[in-house]
Amino acid sequence: LVGSEMCIRDRYDYTVKHLADEEAYMESIHYNKLFTQKIQHQAFIEKLDEFMESHNKEEENQDEQIMKILTYLTEWLVNHILHVDGQIPQG
Repeated sequence: LVGSEMCIRDRYDYTVKHLADEEAYMESIHYNKLFTQKIQHQAFIEKLDEFMESHNKEEENQDEQIMKILTYLTEWLVNHILHVDGQIPQG
């Protein structure tokens, strides 16, 4: 379980950094949908924070909680990258 928790923390940290880097890039190219992206990114991070908080409090079903977090993270990122980030012009 400790390894799973480290995996979640690593993915969380990577995701937050990636989204910040992505926003910096969009700012640099004056991307017209930057505000919308920032709102989506913030909502995503808030959802992850909720998962992390409930996971830390939860005594039972921690494996189930971890799977929920990882599933949500994976589905959101894949959908966001394919459908939203795919619209960002590449420099």
